[in-house]
Amino acid sequence: MDGVIIKKDEDSDRNDVESPGIYSRQCGPIFQDLNLRESEDNPGGHLLPKVVPTSILERRSEFVTEIRERLWISPDKPPELSVPNCVYVIEHYDESFDKALKELDSAQVIGVKLEGLNISRSGDLYSVSMSTRNAVYVFDLTQLQRSVFRYGLSYILECSEITKVFHDVRLSSDMLEHQYGVKLNNVFDTSLADVTFFTTVHREGFMPRFIRSYQSICMEYLGVPAESLFFHIRRTNRSDKDEAMFWKFPFTKQLILALSRNCMYLLPLYDILQRALLYHFNRATEIFLGIVRDKRSYEAEVLTGKVEKNPNRLPKIVMWLVQVVQQMFPSWNMDKKKIEEEGEVVDGPFVYQDVGDNVPDKICRF
Repeated sequence: MDGVIIKKDEDSDRNDVESPGIYSRQCGPIFQDLNLRESEDNPGGHLLPKVVPTSILERRSEFVTEIRERLWISPDKPPELSVPNCVYVIEHYDESFDKALKELDSAQVIGVKLEGLNISRSGDLYSVSMSTRNAVYVFDLTQLQRSVFRYGLSYILECSEITKVFHDVRLSSDMLEHQYGVKLNNVFDTSLADVTFFTTVHREGFMPRFIRSYQSICMEYLGVPAESLFFHIRRTNRSDKDEAMFWKFPFTKQLILALSRNCMYLLPLYDILQRALLYHFNRATEIFLGIVRDKRSYEAEVLTGKVEKNPNRLPKIVMWLVQVVQQMFPSWNMDKKKIEEEGEVVDGPFVYQDVGDNVPDKICRF
């Protein structure tokens, strides 16, 4: 189960008593007292609560400002957020299963999240959540068993024409291949996209040491409020026990909501992170657009003549690219001393940064 990892609890030897709602000085899932309503328009589906994005963050790092200055219309105005409004739990090989596979097969891009105990080649898989633009499909593997891959999920996950969006795909890929013989194809990893964007716009080109949490990048890139996310707190020395507290069989509505929220923002993240990865390319394109256009008439005429005379001459293109790079990265020179003077810790090509686990104080205190 994906969540926030904290250091060893000083009181970890005391009994872990499950609280009916919010966990106080304890680890485990933080559930809201919110039940899903059945959809009248979509038989078998449950309506997901409406999500209203916000620019407010309890903790704001310098990188958050850079994200929003570059990718938002205004740092104080979050982008429009289009997320699924309905979730379907697939427990049997019936019409709902066939409908889900048909919808997933027709999508160009889907979000995918594997959930269970110790997701890896030696772990236990309890559910596979997949999201489209309109719905979340939660496949209950405690009911469907491993045959679900043979009956359709393997095809979806291996299909090269469908982009699968994961957040940190490493252990999911390991589990799928070694336990189920599924080799993922055409994957977009939001954690890696975040790392790439961080490296090219922040801290002089140094790479971040840590992969940031799904919850953190949802809040920072999309403006998703904390109350519309699911937080599962785990201790490093009690990870298995804290993780097991999450699962209830059959799936409860609170658990279904948590599974949905762990998957439903992957496609909006895919959209904005694609723009993030193209940020420098788009800036370069803007420079190219104006290289001749913005010159005075005489200079433009000279440049036009040179281009027409030698349209494929590589040296001129290289000179233009040098100009582009200089404008894009005026200070990107891997200046370790400058970074250390700003109070950051540099280790080889890495810079240690805030991990970004924005656990709201109002719902969990330690």
